[in-house]
Amino acid sequence: MSTLISFNKNRKIGVVYLPQKKIIRKFSLDKKKNKLINNEHEGIKWYYSRCSKKKNKLIKRESDFLDIDIIKGEQIKFWDRLSNNYHLVERVISHYNEIWPKNKFVPCHGDLTFSNIIFKDNGEIRIIDWENYVKNKMYWGYDLAYFLISTVALPSIYHNEKAIINKELDLLLKSWKKVFRDKNYPFLKSPINFLKKNYGKTFLLRSKNNYYPNLLSSFKIKQINEALNNKS
Repeated sequence: MSTLISFNKNRKIGVVYLPQKKIIRKFSLDKKKNKLINNEHEGIKWYYSRCSKKKNKLIKRESDFLDIDIIKGEQIKFWDRLSNNYHLVERVISHYNEIWPKNKFVPCHGDLTFSNIIFKDNGEIRIIDWENYVKNKMYWGYDLAYFLISTVALPSIYHNEKAIINKELDLLLKSWKKVFRDKNYPFLKSPINFLKKNYGKTFLLRSKNNYYPNLLSSFKIKQINEALNNKS
């Protein structure tokens, strides 16, 4: 018997576990959303081709579903504080530097948050949910910028806070400097505004209300921009 893991009624995209085959199947019930299945396929192919240890693989691809090996490991809840998971952020940064080429424009995952990362027991990382994948159309580091900001933005949104905790912003800046200290990309001056402008380019066929940069108050955006532009 199969087990439904998740199903999004608005997007009509679901994930089911098939225990007999020990695989995960991602499927679409809307032909218009089959593009997301195709993106997932292309993104996983690219990603696995870059991983040094190819223990996970695509099993089967059809127009409306995709079968892949199950990946065992730990997933962090998106609402958990950065202060609880900073050591994992450092691992994600290292993984990105290992997998992504050092080109100006690179492939983009499009929704890189803790919810889409599996931390395996052997220390490896696997990134999942590639339905927003676009090829060589985003600046190097765009996914990392989206991810790092999400580590303070999503918990604050989830907990319905009026402001982001200063301790969390300090850790965000610390991780940000590890990645972008000597970089000069257009999105670094005002990253939230850049992310919002790119809605629909990297976050596909989904409601604006599901795109976390659109859920941040003007005050929280100001907090993040001021923290990331702190030169001290």
